Amino acid sequence: LDILHAVENEAQKHNHCLSFVQSGEVLMKDPLLYNYFLDRERIHGVISFLGNKRHLSRLANSFPVVSIGSKNAEADYIIADLEGGTRMALNYLLSLGHHRIGFIGVRMSDDAGKKSIRVRYKTYIDWMNEQGIPINNNWILECQDFNRENGFTAAEKLLENCKRPTAVFCACDELAYGALLAFRARNVDVPGEISVMGFDNLSTSELVYPSLTTIAIDSAEIGRNAIGTLVKRIKDPNRDQVSIIQKGTLVERDSCCNPRCGDR
Repeated sequence: LDILHAVENEAQKHNHCLSFVQSGEVLMKDPLLYNYFLDRERIHGVISFLGNKRHLSRLANSFPVVSIGSKNAEADYIIADLEGGTRMALNYLLSLGHHRIGFIGVRMSDDAGKKSIRVRYKTYIDWMNEQGIPINNNWILECQDFNRENGFTAAEKLLENCKRPTAVFCACDELAYGALLAFRARNVDVPGEISVMGFDNLSTSELVYPSLTTIAIDSAEIGRNAIGTLVKRIKDPNRDQVSIIQKGTLVERDSCCNPRCGDR
């Protein structure tokens, strides 16, 4: 929502109005709607959240396009540095002294909507191998949906292990909220017994207990950059392709601390 609000506000500053389409499938399957979009008198450019490269390429052949969240050779694009953000989170846990680090998220899936979470899982595996830290598959919990209910269930499974991690990296804040609730229900002290790291920095992450340490991606800045890039593309269709990688920042709160001496 932060991205959409920023896109809308920035578009108004440039005297542009927005038309929203729910999904690329809707656009491609509705001839009347697609013909509406093909009318250059009405539509001057497109900001796309499509994960489908075929649909995105089709749009890019007709309009100036800026893609958010997906690389494409035929359009300008803006993506969040998910790998860099994940490494930042894990490096922070390591700096605190954690080596027994679990993961709550998703491993592999063909669902385009889960692609960003898959990146965090792959980066977690790569990072653990690079650090020479043994991977305990019992500490990797896969979720079908990214909500606090699934985070709660995953954290409960994590606690079934005789040997537990001293920290858990949750692929998004909603999963971390559920994990915090599960640990509290089982009287597991956070961060004393286990540190919890999130990703996204949702507006409620400073309100949960304990407040969540997480990685922030400036969604509003992504939205502003998207409009700025699109306006420049409309004015100069032949300019070189633009690619922007939005870096994350660490937000330190109360859900992480050094592990106990005997648990490192």
